[in-house]
Amino acid sequence: DDRYQSLVEDLSIGIVVHESSTRILYANKAACDMLGLCKDEVEQTYATDPQWRFLEEDGSRMELNRFPVNQVIQTKSRIPTLVIGIKHPEKESVTWGQCDAYPVLDAHGEIYQVIVNFTDISQRICLEKELRKAKAAKSRFIDIAAHELKNPIAALSAQVELTMLRLKKGQSVDMKALEKIQRQTNRVTNLVLSLLDVSRLEKNQIVLKKENIEVVSLLKDCIQDFKLSNPQSQIEFFNHEQDQLQLSLDRDRLFQVITNLLDNANKYSEQKPITVELKGNPEFITISIIDQGQEIPANIREEIFKPFIRGEDKLKSSTPGLGLGLYICRTILELHGGNIKLNRSSQGENIFQVVLPRGLA
Repeated sequence: DDRYQSLVEDLSIGIVVHESSTRILYANKAACDMLGLCKDEVEQTYATDPQWRFLEEDGSRMELNRFPVNQVIQTKSRIPTLVIGIKHPEKESVTWGQCDAYPVLDAHGEIYQVIVNFTDISQRICLEKELRKAKAAKSRFIDIAAHELKNPIAALSAQVELTMLRLKKGQSVDMKALEKIQRQTNRVTNLVLSLLDVSRLEKNQIVLKKENIEVVSLLKDCIQDFKLSNPQSQIEFFNHEQDQLQLSLDRDRLFQVITNLLDNANKYSEQKPITVELKGNPEFITISIIDQGQEIPANIREEIFKPFIRGEDKLKSSTPGLGLGLYICRTILELHGGNIKLNRSSQGENIFQVVLPRGLA
């Protein structure tokens, strides 16, 4: 008996033995660990004890009659593969277990013991939750993508039809109409290019074309080009580095990153001034894009850099776009050995900081 008990004690599966009264006679170490209690706190207690806080698979509180031991006593039959959440008494964390419970009958067919075993499936439950979250995010993204592509295509189609009708009638074509067509075409092109970028990034098919780049010159070119297409934008540039600072970079990709960050700042700051700042230390350079837009809550500042995530609806719903730009930015920078992070200044400014190692020179 001692040998068998020692074997059971060392099992990774939790084993709990109850009397027919639901009093616990024995619990091995794995069961005590899952329950978050020591042996003395588990053994000799009852399934009706108010200390037990079990959860259903959907996260709702499990009623007493749904406890595995109570189900066995009610039905006199085995209860297989029941998923149960175990909420620890001293903390808010939950351990998830897959539970098997079965009766041990006496010579008269009556229950005299109920044995319950638990397998810890917390990791599986966590992965399943993340998978459901990812699927939901992708589903939302598809809806957003369809909506974002539908609007400019519809506007483009209507404008082309109107222009063709004017030409058939021998009327001149308004330059403003052609400019509208160009804007809608550019918008669709940018959306499609974003989708292609994400596809290539996720398949590791982006190849950087590095060359020695003067960073200050690149930033000035980015700002100048952005101002040409957004004449109402107000952008100030402060350089705290040497003008001839050179790094080995993919110029087009870094240009894409800075332009995307300027575009985001311009969208969400409602035409308020934007600051671009270049600083450095012996190991890194930091390019900061600073805007005075609405605060992005701290709990989603990492989320917005993930694919298929657009942050909180209240921040994004009125602004066009697929919500892929920041994910693309971070991935491009990581390919360069750098990174990007978002902070909030004490003056109420959003600060997107692009960090690149000087080792790229």
